[in-house]
Amino acid sequence: MWACVLSVAATAAKQGIKVAVSGGNHVVYGMSSTFNDNNLSAFATLMTIPMCLYLISQHKNSKIFVLGLIGAICSSIIFVLGSDSRGGLLGLLVLFGFYFLKSKHKFLLSTIALILGVFALGLLDDEWFDRMQTITEANEDSSFQGRLIAWKLSILLAIQSPIWGAGFDSVAYGPVWQGVMGYWNLVSFIPSPYPTKGHVAHSIYFQVLGDLGFVGFFPLFLA
Repeated sequence: MWACVLSVAATAAKQGIKVAVSGGNHVVYGMSSTFNDNNLSAFATLMTIPMCLYLISQHKNSKIFVLGLIGAICSSIIFVLGSDSRGGLLGLLVLFGFYFLKSKHKFLLSTIALILGVFALGLLDDEWFDRMQTITEANEDSSFQGRLIAWKLSILLAIQSPIWGAGFDSVAYGPVWQGVMGYWNLVSFIPSPYPTKGHVAHSIYFQVLGDLGFVGFFPLFLA
């Protein structure tokens, strides 16, 4: 657990500090070849926040550890906000909601969240708010529409090859996904543009469904 915190959270903390010091002008990039874009980096950082909270509970007697971990959490939150990741923002809200419901110190948690929120508002520009606003305007967002296309193609590929699937990265490979376009009307109940290029699913469930079929999907779903 310490390895995860020191590798991911420490890297995120460094960029989070840069975001704060630069007044929100620092551009957050992927932190490694594994988490190589802002979305993956934001989600990886979110996963380390509960680890930091757990480690705080295990090292209450060490002020150095506690202060260091609290600093890592705060800078990680700034990193997630500075990443411009809409999924990261939603994940952050879900994480806060979960701990708020479970916490016995709701007032303290709310106060900390309010302070961080006010601080973050001073860092975030209008472009950030415009991008986050597209969460409620999915029908007008080309990025989300591209994901809908990929999800629909994944469903069609799984229907066409339910046992073996269409192979890895099938929705991004033209000769494969173009082969199911004759059945596009089967998923027309979900409004979306007609596909003209390959897309990335951005969902492990739809990715596995299209790549490995229903046989590969159900073990993942049950896990």
